Amino acid sequence: MIFHQYLGSPFGLIHLESDGHALNALTFCPEAKEEQTELEVFIRVRKWLDSYFAGKPVKPDFEMRQPATDFQRSVYEITARIPFGRVMCYGEIAAIIAENKGIRKMTAQAVGQALNRNRLMLVIPCHRVIGADGSLTGFDGGIELKRKLLKHEGIII
Repeated sequence: MIFHQYLGSPFGLIHLESDGHALNALTFCPEAKEEQTELEVFIRVRKWLDSYFAGKPVKPDFEMRQPATDFQRSVYEITARIPFGRVMCYGEIAAIIAENKGIRKMTAQAVGQALNRNRLMLVIPCHRVIGADGSLTGFDGGIELKRKLLKHEGIII
């Protein structure tokens, strides 16, 4: 069974989804659709979001689970380590993965495609990944939301 909750935020409506134990999705959405359920994981996520929006992010203390290939997981792990107020380029992530796999090269586009499947926005901060030239690309919530989130973190691009 999948459970849902919707939260207002300074950047729009957030949809939380859980299997009852782990957070399976945190995405921005235009409107609430399903019935809402209160779960312990949702309480923990709300506390984490309160810290994030207050500009005092803390490490998540809730389980997360989203479907992902091994490659996607490796991209998500690197992305999750990008600190609040910092950015990283798609190509930098690709280079780290290539080095870890012992291969000559990995494409930035492959990293972008993996991040396009990320359903745990903000927690796996794909908004902190930018183009090599500093461009804001590839964010499911839209470029304007990406810009606002980065500005919230003190990054002006």
